[in-house]
Amino acid sequence: ELVVSRCRSITLRGYQHLSNLLKNPSCSLQMLDLKGSNVDDEAMSAVANALSNNQSLKYLFLGNNHAISASKGWVALSRALCDVSNINKTFLSNHTLQTIRMQSVELPHCLISSLRLNRIHRGKPQVAAVNKILMHHDDFNMDSFFECGLKLLPFVIDWFERAKDFPRDFEANIEQRKLSAMFQFVRECPLLCVAQEA
Repeated sequence: ELVVSRCRSITLRGYQHLSNLLKNPSCSLQMLDLKGSNVDDEAMSAVANALSNNQSLKYLFLGNNHAISASKGWVALSRALCDVSNINKTFLSNHTLQTIRMQSVELPHCLISSLRLNRIHRGKPQVAAVNKILMHHDDFNMDSFFECGLKLLPFVIDWFERAKDFPRDFEANIEQRKLSAMFQFVRECPLLCVAQEA
């Protein structure tokens, strides 16, 4: 637990040092209290950038830091918890942080959704990761796997099969997505598929 509440003298440089602490793989900090500590967009971005590498922080209290705007600070936090720019970045997002509290401010819906998934699957970050991937990526582009031919296809199918067993509260259409992935492999490597049958 680290309480830095009402520390108005902390600067951006101080938040960058805090970010380095959070990035450290041996960091075991579970609760960070920054209430009334001059957290603005720049400071929040520094903390958020560290969260994708952090596996311990569960609670972040921001209190009444109203200098965080609806854009940069919240976008950075949302991206840290679920970067939807591609599947790998979603997988590498933070699946540990469960609670962000801030007075008189409603958190963005995407942030609430990511925090909820992390909370539901606490202690099982791989389940939270799979569900975030299924929730935010409708079609899985298999292009990066084709250089290995069909060698990776069984692993892709196995990933979908394991994902079926993970609890979720949304329709994931796993069978349809699995068939789409298989079709992409067959379409890209038709001669390999024929050779495998012969």
